[in-house]
Amino acid sequence: SILIATLSAYVMLDLTRRAEPGERGLARGLWVFGSVAMGTGIWAMHFVGMQAYELPIELGFTTALTLASWAAAVGASGVALWVAQGGRLTRLRLAGGSVAMGLGICAMHYGGMAALDMAPAIVWDAALVGVSVAIAIGASGAALLLAFWLRGASARRGAGYQALAAGVMGGAVSAMHYTGMAAAHFPLGSVCLSANALGGHVLGMLVAVASLALFGLLALTLLTSRVEARMRGTAVQLAQSLTLSHTELERRAALLAQTEEIALIGSINVNLVTGDLIVSSGLSRLFGEAPSSQPEPAGWLMARVPEADHAMLRTIRASAEHAAEVEFEVEHRIVRADGSLRTVSHHSRVECASDGTPLRLHVTLQDITARREAEAAIHALANVDPATGLANRKALLTRLQQASLAAQRDDRSISLLVIEIDQFRLGQESLGYAAADQLLKALAKRLLAVAPGADLVAHLGSGEFALLLSGPEDCGEAAAQSVASALVAGLAEPFQIAATEIAVTGAVGVALYPADADHADDLLDRAGASAMRARAMSSVRICFYTPEANGRAHARLAIESGLRRAIERDELYLCYQPQIDLSTGRMVGLEALARWKDAQRGEISPMEFIPVAEKTGLIIPIGEWVLRTACTDSLRWQAAGLAPIRVAVNLSMLQLQQPDIAERIQAILVETGMDPHHLGVEVTESMLLDEVEYVAQTLLKLRALGIE
Repeated sequence: SILIATLSAYVMLDLTRRAEPGERGLARGLWVFGSVAMGTGIWAMHFVGMQAYELPIELGFTTALTLASWAAAVGASGVALWVAQGGRLTRLRLAGGSVAMGLGICAMHYGGMAALDMAPAIVWDAALVGVSVAIAIGASGAALLLAFWLRGASARRGAGYQALAAGVMGGAVSAMHYTGMAAAHFPLGSVCLSANALGGHVLGMLVAVASLALFGLLALTLLTSRVEARMRGTAVQLAQSLTLSHTELERRAALLAQTEEIALIGSINVNLVTGDLIVSSGLSRLFGEAPSSQPEPAGWLMARVPEADHAMLRTIRASAEHAAEVEFEVEHRIVRADGSLRTVSHHSRVECASDGTPLRLHVTLQDITARREAEAAIHALANVDPATGLANRKALLTRLQQASLAAQRDDRSISLLVIEIDQFRLGQESLGYAAADQLLKALAKRLLAVAPGADLVAHLGSGEFALLLSGPEDCGEAAAQSVASALVAGLAEPFQIAATEIAVTGAVGVALYPADADHADDLLDRAGASAMRARAMSSVRICFYTPEANGRAHARLAIESGLRRAIERDELYLCYQPQIDLSTGRMVGLEALARWKDAQRGEISPMEFIPVAEKTGLIIPIGEWVLRTACTDSLRWQAAGLAPIRVAVNLSMLQLQQPDIAERIQAILVETGMDPHHLGVEVTESMLLDEVEYVAQTLLKLRALGIE
């Protein structure tokens, strides 16, 4: 009987643990089935216990009361399961359920005892009856508490706790039964009037059937518990896997959003059937807009692209709708929410169905504005003159090479004009570098205005410009002559730099492709040589290339190169021309004249190297060498016993324009020990006319030193 009570309790606990709150259909079925099963078990436990009760008389149970006791057991079990299936066990619910279930068990027990029709009647011990009722109510309360507690236990731990709890409950119910049996006293000579009713083999068979049913139910319960445990484990694993997958998806989505933000990238998925667009959060940020999870209309991207780029995007869309697994990559501009323009790299890929029908268009946009700006800055550093904003020599040669190839293909001529600005170096030294840069900008602006049809205008440095005429029409000698004349006339107008008016003149040299050269470098060299010739000829300001001009240019370069090394190689020397007083015939002075004897070419005329020295600025170190050597020679003559005599040295305009010329000459006098009164300087009349005020101030400084 104790075993049956324990098994009944185990079944009840298992059923209550499975019935989750809120699962109404399952809970109702378990309630009905569990009430019958548990009630039958408790009822069977009672009558098995009664079979163990021995009296000297034959016993039997009336059918009606026996069935009533079974109904009471089922009712008590129903109350227990109803309370256990509730969502929350309150104190009132626990108290009410415990009392109802305990009284139901007592009704089953004492109803079963009443089925014994005894004469005289059974005598009951009121105290023990009360104890049995208390045990029944207490056991019911314990059952409800254990049922609720087991509901929250894990599957692995819950099985062991459930078996332990079932043993406790089975023992408690059995204790109530046997306490109630102990409360019954049968008077001596009692007779069972219902001995011919249920009893003996019939009752034993009924109890056996109920017990076997309970054992079968237990086996089914254990089997279903095991299956359910596996199913629950699988469900838990699946839920955990789904949770992990969801977490991983969220993590990857966050990483993707972060990557998009760092890389300035975003994507659009276009449904080619419906036209809807799914825009990524990265792309929304790229446009300066708040991310949205809702599909966007078909014209979303087009509305954020400048109208000038619409045709290109329409072409891509049209191609995508008639292509299979094709990728496109272009660059275009977009308009951000704040109205600013950005440049993006647009990559599109079409996804098709198995039959080749285009389904979706995957678009990726990346902001490459910073990259393009950096590339433009690098290109500007390599190809743009910083002083004028014009192309530099490198960019000119690149464009000249391209133009010459096109001219060769079309069998036409192109012209290259080199413009040398006279007096630019003098203006730079007299006005300063800042004013010289302003003059360069003004010159560049004037050249662009005079020759708007030029293919390219470049600044080669030091006030030397180049202008390319390359078509598409033939740009031969006639076109070059017209532009060159316009340049000379345009440069004749003075420039206003700050508060100073500056007048410059330009010399233009012209070389033609392919008549004069067939390589870009050669064409530039020959145009430059022609410009040098035009500069040397005061009456003619435009010169076209001739072989003679090229020869003179090469000779000038050879003189310049040799002259730079002449001082180091001690190839310069002085000749002194006596100055005679015609009235007395006495020598009153000497004029120092510079001469150059090249180691390879021999004597070189001053008419050749002095102009080159003045144009290249080499006249300044040569002039200082002449001053120092003349002072040294004069002192050497005096040391040899000759009378002191005035030595005159010629100063060029470039030397006089040095702001510290007086200090330089004074330093040479101190260095050599020369008496200033024995030194004279001479300037030409043209120098006095060109810069009369400045030259006069410099000569006054020299006179103050004692120099004549």
